[in-house]
Amino acid sequence: MTKARKQTKTTPACPLDAKAADIAVRFFQENLTHSKGELGGKPFLLEPWQKEYISTLFGTMNGNVRQFRTSLLAIPRKNGKSTLCAGIALKLLFDGEPGAEIYSCAADRGFAPRLNCRGARPRQ
Repeated sequence: MTKARKQTKTTPACPLDAKAADIAVRFFQENLTHSKGELGGKPFLLEPWQKEYISTLFGTMNGNVRQFRTSLLAIPRKNGKSTLCAGIALKLLFDGEPGAEIYSCAADRGFAPRLNCRGARPRQ
């Protein structure tokens, strides 16, 4: 006897708001700098894959609301996850949504809180 699969809720595809996507990408490139390493102090210029990720995350709108409320970024070590995630947290912090909550998770308990403070920082 086979069990019937539980139906999952599907969300219809939402259109990409090019203006919202561009605002998010520009936030990174115009307001943030790298905080350490050989790029320390230099503007946070997004790689093509990062631009696509940020554009989709912030530009896919369902009316006036972002479609995505949760995101999982799984890429290999030393590819800028921490810096990108810190920038996403800063973007959300300045998004103007009342009562917004921003969480970061990591495998190491001591690493997650540092992520928001050290990955990217506002330009001086």
